Amino acid sequence: MRKILLTLLMFGLPGIACGQQPSDQMGQQRQKEQQPQAAQEQPAPREPVLQFAEGALTRVDTQKQFIWIRTQDGKELQFSYNPGTEVEGAGETVEGISNMSGNDLKIYYRTEGNSNIAVKIQVLAQRTSA
Repeated sequence: MRKILLTLLMFGLPGIACGQQPSDQMGQQRQKEQQPQAAQEQPAPREPVLQFAEGALTRVDTQKQFIWIRTQDGKELQFSYNPGTEVEGAGETVEGISNMSGNDLKIYYRTEGNSNIAVKIQVLAQRTSA
């Protein structure tokens, strides 16, 4: 009888204990699976990166809401604007800038796809007609 009890203790109990471990691991795995997947998959929202460009105003299209400048290296850059675009100088409006061709501007903008969207336009220097 002792041999039977010893045999059961040596071989039976470790088997029972081993049988319990996978269910604990499975329980932990189930808890992870039950967590909302949306929280795991959504990246943190990023702030739009603002860039700036400086150059001479070449033209303004107030109907389509575009403005162009030519940088010192000769590149012409196009920007869209909207009523929320902040303007410093020239009456604080894009329309005030529209007749200031050749004046130096600094445009703060963000890029969405292939579009440059002006957030703020500063008139740096007003040229005088001689």
